[in-house]
Amino acid sequence: MDNAKPVSDLSGDKQLLSEIECLLQAASELDRNGAGPSRLAVFRLFKGVAPEKWEELASRFGLENWLALPIRPGETPSLDTLQGLVDKLAYQSDHDPLTGLSNRRAFLDNLTVEIERARRTNTPMSLAMIDIDDFKSINDRYGHVCGDAVLVELSELIRSEIRKLDFAARIGGEEFGIILSGSGLLEALKVLDRLRDRIGRMRGYCAEIDTFVSPTCSMGLACYKGSSAITPPKLINEADKALYTAKAQGKNRIVTAALLGLAVSDATLVRKEEKQFLLASNHQPDSSRNER
Repeated sequence: MDNAKPVSDLSGDKQLLSEIECLLQAASELDRNGAGPSRLAVFRLFKGVAPEKWEELASRFGLENWLALPIRPGETPSLDTLQGLVDKLAYQSDHDPLTGLSNRRAFLDNLTVEIERARRTNTPMSLAMIDIDDFKSINDRYGHVCGDAVLVELSELIRSEIRKLDFAARIGGEEFGIILSGSGLLEALKVLDRLRDRIGRMRGYCAEIDTFVSPTCSMGLACYKGSSAITPPKLINEADKALYTAKAQGKNRIVTAALLGLAVSDATLVRKEEKQFLLASNHQPDSSRNER
């Protein structure tokens, strides 16, 4: 398994590759713990994966001892029904029922994988923590149904602004997290600036009281360079501290944490374009926007 290519280097179905990686990690853990002579057959229906593709993946990941049977649609209605139930339960366990974004559990799992990927490949990744400003006052003034409508619309905005390889989740309440895979400080700031601008023009409609609500958000950004080890709680804590600073500075703005995971030789260096970007913009709201 140590010689296998990273999942990020392979093309094909991302969910399939992710599940294979998780199963391999679980199998390795069982081997290390001495699982004994028992054997377990694992079956999973992967729609759209041809036998030839499976042979390629089996060769790369060392899955030759796995049993993979090609099944044409409609041949196994019971298996299709069972797989549909499994997929539904898996979706519900990983997603927030209100917004449809991933939930905190899935967020922490994905963050662990992305940090490890950044460390192994020595590439950057960024974490943004986002909080709706004065959300309690929205609930108190307009009601919780209206507050829910704001959460749903904000979630749709986040989905529309991030890349397909990024990962967004509702952490809890009015707080959201975005994992920007492979993104350094400059690229992550551009994404968040664009998102903050979209939110600033958002007018969430509350049908129950026939009114529009225009929220703002504060954002904390932490960038990990991958040159040294870091834990998910540490990265979250750095992004959270930047978020709290944004709140203290007047809300509706982005604050960045110090770069994390730099090699010793790079510890005092910042990319020229990143420095210019930071000097050119303090990530504060335009004067035409109301601070909350």
